[in-house]
Amino acid sequence: MDNVHIALGSTRHVIVAFAGFGMQLQMPPFHFFRLTRTLACTRIFVRDPHCYWYHRGIGDGLDTLEAVADYLGAVLTRMHPERTTFVGTSGGGYGALLFGALCGADRVLAFGGQTTLRLPVRNEERRQEVLGAGLASAAYFDLRAHLPGRAGRVEIHYCAGDDLDQAQARHAIGVPRVELRPHPCPDHEIAPYLRNSGRLATMMA
Repeated sequence: MDNVHIALGSTRHVIVAFAGFGMQLQMPPFHFFRLTRTLACTRIFVRDPHCYWYHRGIGDGLDTLEAVADYLGAVLTRMHPERTTFVGTSGGGYGALLFGALCGADRVLAFGGQTTLRLPVRNEERRQEVLGAGLASAAYFDLRAHLPGRAGRVEIHYCAGDDLDQAQARHAIGVPRVELRPHPCPDHEIAPYLRNSGRLATMMA
C-alpha cells in the first residue's frame, strides 16, 4: 500500500507510527526507521495523504477513518503482538490518540498532538475546511470523548512554551489513564527535542 509501510521484525512488540502534515514525524520517515532499527519489534508507518487528520482515510481503498481503524485492527490481529505502541507527532499525534483508542493500543505516545479539532491549530485554514466538510466521522473531532477508549496508557508530550500545544494537551486534563508530559522547550518541535536528547528511542522501547 502506498501510504502504509511495514518493516517486519519481532511481532511481540509492534510500533505503529502516524505521520502528521508533510507526511512526517517531525523528521523524515527513514529517520524514524533508523531510530528504531535496533528495537526487537515490527514497525508500521502510516501516512495521511490528504492532511485531513485521517478523516478521509489514507487511500488504497481505505477512504474513511473507520476503514483505517478496521485495517489496522486486522493487521494487529494477524500479528497477535504481546504489546503495541502507537506513536505520532502533531496531526499524527492526533492519529495515534484516535487509532490507539479504537484499536486498543497498550501504549500511546502523542508528541505535540491535537486532542480536539474544536480548538485552534497551526493550519487554521485546513482545520476550518475539515470542520465544514460534513464528514460522517465528525463525532471524532473531539478526542476527549473517546480517550482512552480501549488504549491502556496514553502519554501526551508537548513543549511547555508552545501555547497551541499546551492548550491541546490541557484539553485532556482529567481523562483517566491519560498523562500530560510538558517539556522545557519553546516550540512545536517536541519530537526533535526528545530525539536530540536521546529520550525518544528510549520511550518507544
